[in-house]
Amino acid sequence: MPSRFPKPRWILDSYEEYKQCQRDLLDWMLRSARNLGISYRIKRGPEGELTLDTDEWPKLAAKIVDQADFIPPGIIKLVEECIEGREKLSRYYQIKYPEYKKANESHIIFISRLKEVRDIFKTAGHSRKRDVVETFSLSLGAMSIGIEDDDQSGPSRSSDEDLDDFNLISEDDEVQLSAWFLLHDLHSLREYIQKTWADYVAGKLSLITASIITTQAVEIAKEMEAVFFERFNQRFEASRDYISMVDVLLSVENEEAVRQICPPDVQGFMMLGTWTCIYKFSTELRQGFAPKLRQDFCAAFDPNADRSTMSEEERDAEDICLLMTHLPDVAAQAIRSGSGCGQKCSNHTIDEESLVQGLRNLIDDPKRPIPIHLVFQWEVWKDIVLVNRRNLQRPLDELRSIVGSIVSSAEGWVSAFDSRFYIAGMKSRVQKGLVDKLREEILVDSHDAWKRQQGITDSVSFRPFLYNPWACGIAAANSIFIAHDMGVYIANNSEHLVHVLQLYNALLQHGRVAHWPDMDRLIDICSPIIFRGGSPNPLFVSVISLSTGRSSALAGGWWDPQSNRTGAAFPMRQGSSILAQLSSERYRLSDHIIMKLSPDSIDNTTSKDAGDADNRRHDPLVVLDALRQRAEAEISSTGLTVDLFAAQRMSLVILQRWRTQVGRLLARVLGPEYDDRPGVPGCVVKYLFMALKTPGLIPAGAADKMIAEAVKVIEEGRGGLGIVSMRDGRMSYVR
Repeated sequence: MPSRFPKPRWILDSYEEYKQCQRDLLDWMLRSARNLGISYRIKRGPEGELTLDTDEWPKLAAKIVDQADFIPPGIIKLVEECIEGREKLSRYYQIKYPEYKKANESHIIFISRLKEVRDIFKTAGHSRKRDVVETFSLSLGAMSIGIEDDDQSGPSRSSDEDLDDFNLISEDDEVQLSAWFLLHDLHSLREYIQKTWADYVAGKLSLITASIITTQAVEIAKEMEAVFFERFNQRFEASRDYISMVDVLLSVENEEAVRQICPPDVQGFMMLGTWTCIYKFSTELRQGFAPKLRQDFCAAFDPNADRSTMSEEERDAEDICLLMTHLPDVAAQAIRSGSGCGQKCSNHTIDEESLVQGLRNLIDDPKRPIPIHLVFQWEVWKDIVLVNRRNLQRPLDELRSIVGSIVSSAEGWVSAFDSRFYIAGMKSRVQKGLVDKLREEILVDSHDAWKRQQGITDSVSFRPFLYNPWACGIAAANSIFIAHDMGVYIANNSEHLVHVLQLYNALLQHGRVAHWPDMDRLIDICSPIIFRGGSPNPLFVSVISLSTGRSSALAGGWWDPQSNRTGAAFPMRQGSSILAQLSSERYRLSDHIIMKLSPDSIDNTTSKDAGDADNRRHDPLVVLDALRQRAEAEISSTGLTVDLFAAQRMSLVILQRWRTQVGRLLARVLGPEYDDRPGVPGCVVKYLFMALKTPGLIPAGAADKMIAEAVKVIEEGRGGLGIVSMRDGRMSYVR
């Protein structure tokens, strides 16, 4: 009936309900047809909506049933609701507008076609075992109502809306469809990670960023798994693990039955092969022992082989080879660092977040059910190795280069350590907590040596890192975090670096020196504390003002002795660094971090499945995109990767040289009051302040010499002073 006819309020409500049901039904049929490779033709209806010709509805339904042999019960219910709504409208128009016979007849014809669709759908079976591929395709279509077309698109809904909103699936099938959807989300994360590592291989992304993105994606997968099991808590009360989910999906409880039901592509989608390897490996775990690699179980992995030319059996064999070779190595890492049956580990490896952490619980209790996120974690690792298969040496070389720079610089600081300039315990802390730790875990293959002591002789050099680019990146990031924290600890317990930053900033703002990128990055870290958002220290500005004849600042009284207070000038972990925050919070995506990364990606309405108010709905891929950009920026342009050990040594030399020259001038100005203490190079600042408190005490000529000497030593520092090998004008662990 033409839509221009007026309708009463009650019929308008029925009309809208009916139109929504029809749109949902059409969307599902078209989506299912696309998933099954069925062609169809759509047209525009009288109100501009997408639709099918009346006679095409039962034809398309028959094609779907012929291909799928499975129709979700909720879809049949949806057809019946369409029929009921159309009959209600038909009766209204027959009474209200009997003169429009042709239009009223069209209602009756379309109702009959909808009944044909219902009857056709009812001929299909509803067993989960009939065809897993079609079941998944049709179920996913029922959960994601919405269609797209090259030229035109119909109404759609977001895929993350609550399933209850659709009212398309029966209560019995809701758990199954939710499980399929969880697998779909995990598969999307896997594809995102594969693309991320392809960008690394192509040189478009740093190793650290690729690894942090991967770690964050695994944490997101854990949250998805937790939400799924929490939503269906009663259904999974006995066990929350991978095989319980498979039982829900396919009504089977063993691997062999799954393989009989599922074709290879669906098995891959379900990560079945990876679960099988982890399960077999768990049966071989014994207390304090990492199982030896059974050479008869898998052939050697050939990184130069072309996987695209392999048969299905050859690809499966390669997957088994990768997993059954690397699982014992990661187990050995966990056991070596303290894990064992019945005990909890307090130590962590440098690459804990990549694979070690996920395997610890399984080692502590080999009978523990295998969680979904552990299977996902190892599936992701396998994907990464395959993407990097011809590139495996590069991540290891980058890791050793970064860690080598850190250890070399820290060793230089330890060698030059002078107890007059630092508090007790600093040297030992750096030696044991940084130099020895990084050398043992990364620069020396102590892991291989330990395995040989256990009688395990199948490994190659640096195997845990060589066959895990993800571990290389996480180990590099954690090494930088440790080095940065150590450097900040030293800087906050001595005044050398802070004084040099103050001097440099004052000279820079008066145009006496050019920008020094490394110093600029350090100023960005501590400016809220000692620079008041970027303002130079008044002490040094006053000296420069004397040299330039502009002493009004001092006379005006903005010199504040408290502004020279150093104290804890550097915040730990770069202060606002997203990477450092994620690492310290074990990559948990709190609302606070999400808002920093991508405010537009978070929903202000708390998800009822989340379990707490600090876990709102967000688009994981949008958040990962934002994290990727933020990580690259922090690595390249913040103080997180600045070599603080070299900066500390350099600042001490700069102060010593400047004290030597300025001290002579101050001695002449202050006379007996000046006490030159070689062990306290920063004392020149104290006496400089004393001189400035008496207007006119420092002659302009003396100020000129002080500033000239300051410029000289800053430029010498920029050249490296023989302390650090400058490359591209940067003093950084990451080149």
